Amino acid sequence: MFPWAVIIYREERDFPENKLFYECGGSLIAPKFVLTVALCVHDKQQEHLVVRAGEWAAQSAQYSYQDRRVSQLFTHMGIMFRPLVNDLVLVYLSEPFQLADNVQPICFPPKGTHLDRYNCFTIGWGIVPSRGVPRYEANLSRVQVQVRPHDICQHLLPPMRPVQPFLCAGGFVGRDMCLGNLTGSPLVCPIPGSPHHYFQAGIVAWPNGCDDNSTPGIFLDLAYYRDWIERRLRQASH
Repeated sequence: MFPWAVIIYREERDFPENKLFYECGGSLIAPKFVLTVALCVHDKQQEHLVVRAGEWAAQSAQYSYQDRRVSQLFTHMGIMFRPLVNDLVLVYLSEPFQLADNVQPICFPPKGTHLDRYNCFTIGWGIVPSRGVPRYEANLSRVQVQVRPHDICQHLLPPMRPVQPFLCAGGFVGRDMCLGNLTGSPLVCPIPGSPHHYFQAGIVAWPNGCDDNSTPGIFLDLAYYRDWIERRLRQASH
């Protein structure tokens, strides 16, 4: 189970009936707060965004998911798109999610956690190759990746890499699944000494392409942004 995984949909109201279109993934960090990348929502009308938690199969009525509207977006004030810097947004929901077995918040890593060569994973409804034609996963999938040392990342990444503090993970030919369109989804790692409990180490910012799994995926490093996130949580809660 991945009870902290959420989907951010864009609602289209131009059809005879409202329809939801997948925009990106995200993570539930408190009953009323979700983390994702700012690029996912920055050009969207806030009133058309829907956040869904507790769903295992995309747009299936079989699972007891919960939907919430967005009340406010707290985008990092230092965001830049060229080059990509501080691509982070805290989504404040109109009402809290009701916590249940399939809806739970994720915690942050213990301070001082060293992640080099740590075996972690990300989850979401990514793209997988199918006879040469990419397709979306129907069910929530887990992609295992290993965090790469920063100096190795510098050699493996393309010249147009982001300049924000980042982690990179994956990039082992023949061992990684395609990360596809998992943008905004969490990078989570097992808590030392408690392998069935997880903390969120990063957010998918720049997935590797389905045609090249030799390049690592790039993740926002949440250790760097933890103070900003916690300060925003306190401000929004008052």
